[in-house]
Amino acid sequence: MKDMLKAMRKVPSVNKLICLLISLIFVNCGINKIPQQQKSEYSLEKFKSLNSLDSWVTIKTYDKEIFQNTIPASIQINNLIFSEKKVFNVKAGKFDISVDFFNKVGLKIEKLKVEEGDSIIIKAHLRDYKGPTY
Repeated sequence: MKDMLKAMRKVPSVNKLICLLISLIFVNCGINKIPQQQKSEYSLEKFKSLNSLDSWVTIKTYDKEIFQNTIPASIQINNLIFSEKKVFNVKAGKFDISVDFFNKVGLKIEKLKVEEGDSIIIKAHLRDYKGPTY
């Protein structure tokens, strides 16, 4: 009988402990959220080249907050990284392009289709990154 009374006394303390742990989990989930970043934007213009065999992709990078400010962003095309080059002579096909710069929200353009004779100008407007910088 004494064992049964001891077991019954332990049950409410276990229930309180479980409720406390669940409430701590819910409270903690809201604390560590990183602020939602707005995406960077881009505009794309497509022209036909005078030489119908050559295809060109030009990437111009700007600061979104100071619109006319150009920035020396890093450009990655199909996993090849370019830091200085901004004009690319490419063959027809699909390209994955990403544009990154320190303390800016990166930009990704997936499966950009380039056909023979296309001349494409991409104007990337990178937004400031509002999160922590490590």
